[in-house]
This record gives sequence, C-alpha cells and structure tokens, in this order.
Amino acid sequence: MILVPRRFFVAKSYWLTVCLFFSFSLCDSLSAKSYFVTGLGLQFDLGNMGEIITKDGINSGQYYTVQSSNACNPSVAICSQNGFVNGVALRRLVVPENRLITIERTTGGVFQAESAQGAMVGGNIMAGFEKDFGKYFFWRISANYTQKIAGGVTKASFIGYRFIDANWNFQSVVVPATIGIKLGVSEDVSFYMGMGLNYYTGGWGLRGRNDSKTVADTLDALVVSVPQLALVRDLLKDGPDPPSVRENTQFRISGFSPNWLIGTQARITDKGYVFLEVETVFASKMDSTTSQSLGTILNLSPTPAFPIQVGGQTYRAGYKHEL
Repeated sequence: MILVPRRFFVAKSYWLTVCLFFSFSLCDSLSAKSYFVTGLGLQFDLGNMGEIITKDGINSGQYYTVQSSNACNPSVAICSQNGFVNGVALRRLVVPENRLITIERTTGGVFQAESAQGAMVGGNIMAGFEKDFGKYFFWRISANYTQKIAGGVTKASFIGYRFIDANWNFQSVVVPATIGIKLGVSEDVSFYMGMGLNYYTGGWGLRGRNDSKTVADTLDALVVSVPQLALVRDLLKDGPDPPSVRENTQFRISGFSPNWLIGTQARITDKGYVFLEVETVFASKMDSTTSQSLGTILNLSPTPAFPIQVGGQTYRAGYKHEL
C-alpha cells in the first residue's frame, strides 16, 4: 500500500482553487459585466441595545437596603423591630427610559423625561465593486460605514436639575466579500442573493451621568412634609452610590464573521441600475474597557466587560453603474 503525504492533497486543492479562479476570470473576460456599486441604508437597533435603553437598564454590582410594604410581627425572626421585613436589591447604573416616563407622569411634570429617544438607528453608506461570472453568478467586495443618526439619548430633570444625561454612540466599518447567484426575472430586472465573509471593526459607547441618588436623598428629606413623594423617591433609590458623572465608556471589537445578502436590481439606463437589498452581518464579541468615573468604578467595575454586537441587518437602496 502506498501512503501519500497529507500536504500533497493540500497542495492539490490549492492549485485546483487557483485553476478554478483563472477559469472564472477567463469567462469574465469573455462575457461578464463589472459594476461600480454605491448605496445608502438604515440599520435599526444598533448594537442590539434597544431593550437595555428602553426597559431593562444596566444593573450595578452594589446593593441597597429595601423593606417590604406589608407590616409583620416583630416577634417573628425575619421581621425587624420596625415591623417590616428588610432585604437588599441591586442598584441600577443605567436607568431605562420607561421608568423615567413613569416618574414624569406620576409627578405631573415635576420630574421631566426631557428626552427618551429609544433604540439607536444608524445611517449606512456603502461603496464597492461587483462582477458577474459564469452565466448566473457574481462576486462583490465593498466597504460599509455605519454611524448613529437617531435615538440613544436619554435625559431627565428634577426642578431644572438634569440628573440623568445618557448619550449612546455607535460606529462600525465592515468590509464584506460576497459570492452569490443572480437570476433574471426579465430583460431588465434581476433577483440576487449571496453569502460571504467580512472583516469588521467598531462598537458602541456611553457618556453622561446618573445622579439619581442626589435626587432620592433630597426627596427623602422632603417625605416628612410631603409623604406622597415616597413613591417617587423609591423609584430612584437604586441609583449608583456614589453617583456616576462624566462617564465616557467606549467598547470596540474587530474580527471576521459571515454575512449574507439578498436583493433585486432594475435597469434605468443603458449602463445604470437601481437596487434594493438587505445585508445581514453576523459580528459580535465580548469586550472589556476602562471606566472613566469613580461612580462606575465603585458600582460596576474598573474594567467592565460586555457582549458587543457590531453586525445586524442593513436595509439599503443604491445605484450600480456598468463599467
């Protein structure tokens, strides 16, 4: 029996790939079309942070004392001498927007949710080169840049003092290389889909303040005179202690991940096409960064870690010009 080294098969596969590439290139030179491609798009819920901004928030690593609302018998072991059951709960470093809106409506405007813009929305710009090969196939390489253009701003004030000011940001650069199939629906209209590999870099950040503890302490002093303020005070008691001010935390990741593309194009001139497409990029990774404020350092960590998502779905419209 003759044993053939494994590197023989690797080398054979390499040269087979090279031969196929030149075969496709030869076919391209005979009949295929090349295009300059550019487009604008929107990417919704950047970083998959929408639920955190609107309803979940981010918990602290510190606890504060809470007590039950129902009275108990002080003679029972779990009951304190004041007739209530005491416990602890996590503080909250990032206050969600739904809570701030609730406080505003509860207080009739004494507290104001000045800005509750919800999840971040990104604007995307793309430019690239596309080439047909064979009879039904194409490949494309492009560069995409995405930046937040809306959402991700949360502000709240109490009698003119802005105690919540959170501004989220997002940027990413993605360079996808895609290969796919293109089918003609009619002489001027085609449907295409493909998949590939991309390089990505980017991430999100948060800057601003959470000084809800100062407001809660102020309300605590006023509760003696105005007992109704206790409800609002309790909604803010879980703020970071000490407060987190002048925070500017940025997470950044990079790497390679898969992507896929689906779209349609229509001819509008002899060499011009318009297209509509959806591009999906799978890009996420855990990242750790450095906290900038004492409040974040003591309430969360000097080097917090968070799962960062750069990818997502981009809904794009654009123009292709045949070269």
